[in-house]
Amino acid sequence: MKKIYINGRFLNKDVVGGVKRFAIFVARELLLNEPDRYAVVCPKDADETLLGMDAEIHKTGRLSGLKWEMFELPLFMMTHRGRLFSPCNIAPWIFSDYIVIHDVVIDKKSIGLELNKWENKCFNRMNTIMRHAARHARLVLTVSEFSKSRISAVYGVPEDKIKVIYSGWDHFAGTEADSSVRDENEGDYFLSVSSLRSNKNFAYMEKLAELLPNEKFYVIGKPLDYAAENRYPNMRYLGELSDARMAYYYKHCKAYISPSLYEGFGVTPLEALSFGCRRLYLSDIPVFHEIYDGVANFFDPRDPQSFVSTYGSGKNAPDAACEEMLASYTWANTAKAVREALSSDRK
Repeated sequence: MKKIYINGRFLNKDVVGGVKRFAIFVARELLLNEPDRYAVVCPKDADETLLGMDAEIHKTGRLSGLKWEMFELPLFMMTHRGRLFSPCNIAPWIFSDYIVIHDVVIDKKSIGLELNKWENKCFNRMNTIMRHAARHARLVLTVSEFSKSRISAVYGVPEDKIKVIYSGWDHFAGTEADSSVRDENEGDYFLSVSSLRSNKNFAYMEKLAELLPNEKFYVIGKPLDYAAENRYPNMRYLGELSDARMAYYYKHCKAYISPSLYEGFGVTPLEALSFGCRRLYLSDIPVFHEIYDGVANFFDPRDPQSFVSTYGSGKNAPDAACEEMLASYTWANTAKAVREALSSDRK
């Protein structure tokens, strides 16, 4: 079988989010289990310590980011006999052997998100690159049946060329809650973890704070508007936190909320479950039903009154169902499935 080079553009200094975490954990497992078959190729300014292990790593080129991926990575592949595995949505124009597409970026425009000029330009460029990669790949991997159906419908990829491999949650396994944190509302707040991206629907939390002044709402992540804390005294933006501090807030929330309008998978509810949170309130969107049916309460993410009418009668997730989910969605299982999928292509 041909050697497989892992596209290591993700070994940068950007904040570790869901897509980057997928790439790191899968790459690590592939390199550990089959070191003779897998290697990493990355820009010269890459931080290979993110892998946390010794491996065959090729640093090449003078560029970084998307320019490196589009121009210098293909030059490397032209001089090496092998296949390229790109785990972060994008692959070079002429080398898209195996690619992981986490969600269909253009869908985020179709659900009515308001984009500025810069965001619109980025969405269109990303969509063009992803469509080309998906159509020309030998194999497309994705993280949910929902994403598989969207990739097939939007990019015109046959479903038999797309394999679903779910993400994991256990990057938090073994993380102890920061014992120095002491919050006066311990056990009495709703928690949400998100980012600035429009599809995460951060503004929904502010609407809940307005409608439910006697409840407390905490948000981990960079806020849209710090002034919201002044408008709503029951709203607290915690900013970007270490894993240990996140563990504390997951462990002591009375319920977890995700108001996302669109997700390819959505791992934060699993993280909440792993720290003992048993009450989830999630958007009524297809992928959340695919992953969390039976353990979550659902609400309309475009109508705050939907949450207001739901949360009082919300139910806790059964412990047995939660433990079964947590045992299933692990990075070891993810990496094993990726390895098996890539090994099945023997041409």
